[in-house]
Amino acid sequence: MAATKKYFKLITQAAKTDGKMAICEVVKVDGVYRDSGWFNSVSGRATGFYVKEFSNFKSYSIKLQKGESVEYLSFMLGFTTFSIINSLLNTDLSKEIQISAWVNKKGFVQANVGYVGGSDKIDWAIEISEQPQVEKSESGKTDYSKVNDFWDAKFTSLSAETKQPVELPIESVEDDLPF
Repeated sequence: MAATKKYFKLITQAAKTDGKMAICEVVKVDGVYRDSGWFNSVSGRATGFYVKEFSNFKSYSIKLQKGESVEYLSFMLGFTTFSIINSLLNTDLSKEIQISAWVNKKGFVQANVGYVGGSDKIDWAIEISEQPQVEKSESGKTDYSKVNDFWDAKFTSLSAETKQPVELPIESVEDDLPF
């Protein structure tokens, strides 16, 4: 049986979701990528972490494997995805995980990571007090660069940062996906 690949993207802006779930499957139809269906989670054993650079942004992907099935969850950095990266830093990557994302009652996207079959979410490795904060310039402009650089470094060094026996190289993804 041939391996199946599925592609998902995590939507971090509630207005762009279906109003409840924040993970969207992406399929190629007639040569064009389209949103297909909405999900509240994806799961599998994390076997790869990828960064794809574009001219003005980066896309981050996690490869999740379940037997012959491979799922890729892609996202851009933001407060929702910082939570996922923070939990992954504290995760036993030899176990299957479930990454969940949803729109809460206040209209914000939230996410967490847990073990498949477990009922608890995985705690963050880095407390809020230890994380860089968004800065404002004297002109009032918000600067996210220190925060984004911090989480970019945590994502790209995830395999080295964890004390797990699994080696997970950061690779450049070569595909025609728009994210």
